[in-house]
Formats: sequence, structure tokens, C-alpha cells
Amino acid sequence: MRKRSPPKATGEGQVAGLEMYGTVSSRQLDVVTDLRDTPIDYRTEDFLRRIRELTGDGVGVVIDTVGGAGHLWLSYRALRPGGRLVWLASAATHTRGLIVGPISMATVGLLRLLPVALGGFAWDAAGRYTPRCPLMPEYAQANPAWYRQTLAELLDLLAARQLQPLNTPVPLEDASRAHQMLEQGGHTGKIVLLTDAYTGTAKPTPP
Repeated sequence: MRKRSPPKATGEGQVAGLEMYGTVSSRQLDVVTDLRDTPIDYRTEDFLRRIRELTGDGVGVVIDTVGGAGHLWLSYRALRPGGRLVWLASAATHTRGLIVGPISMATVGLLRLLPVALGGFAWDAAGRYTPRCPLMPEYAQANPAWYRQTLAELLDLLAARQLQPLNTPVPLEDASRAHQMLEQGGHTGKIVLLTDAYTGTAKPTPP
């Protein structure tokens, strides 16, 4: 992510005035383009090389939702000096028979141990050395005021509809279909189960 003039859009990066790049498959290129971000087809392009071509020195933040040792290392290499890698989730539980979660945790732990000379740490806004791969639960615990302020700002933006997250709504009674969608992939954003009360189809409770 790199700073740019704020455009009119509904994504987090656009509200914050950031230039965003998203790695997606070809069928979701339009989704990223509609958010006024720059899409990179990870199936046909080397995303690390493409990021270097687009930015020159890498990006300030990588939010990795794929996980796995190889992918996290590539994400780390996409950072500019002083950048941050934030691992949020894993796209699969197993890859080539290996459990992704523990491997991802171990990879992030190793990256956090890199000495300053190799880019393992960077200066934060207060002039302190901080890991370039912060673990968010740990960071939130150590910085509760920052966490409360950031969460409040996000909720305010959501309430004002300045943020409109991508999601695929599914009625609660179709929860089995939601599980099938998760297993097959192909949906956009998060799958959200909606109750009758939310959709307005709930029957009034008899007195």
C-alpha cells in the first residue's frame, strides 16, 4: 500500500487515501478494479515482480490471507524498507499434506527474529524498534489504547456506510449451502449467514 489522493470509493484503502494492490484470480479482476485498486492475477503473473514494477521499492504493508511458508516469504519480500507484513488468515488448512496454520505461525516467528540489518525490525511512529511481522492479537494486547481507537474508527466508518465490505449473504436456513461454497470457493468476500430477523422475514412472537 502506498499513499495517494483519496478517491471516492468504499474500500478501506480508498477511505484512508491509500494505493492498493490485490492478488486475485482472473474471474475477480473486475472486483478489485471496481474498488479502484490495481489487480494482479496471481495465476498468470509473478506478483512479487509485478509489485516491484509498479512501486519501484515495494509496498508499505502486505496483508496476507493465504498463509504458508512460501507465500509468507514472498509477501515479506514485497515490502519496502520499513514495511509491515500482517498475516491474518490461511486460505486452506492443508497444503501438500502439511497443516498450514502451525507452519505459518512458525514462518512469522522466524521472520520476526531477523536482525535489523536483514529487515526483521523497523522503527515505529514512536521511534521504537518493532517487528516487521507483528502478530495482531499480541500487538493489540500490548497496545490496548491503539486497538480501542482503531476499532472505534472502523465501526464509525461502517455505521456511516463509508466502508462497505465485500460479502456474500446467505440465509441461515441455507447454512449447508454456505459450507459448500466455502469448500468449493468462487465466492466474493466473506460468507455472511443472515437470520430472519435481519432479513425482515421473522414472524412476530405471539403475545
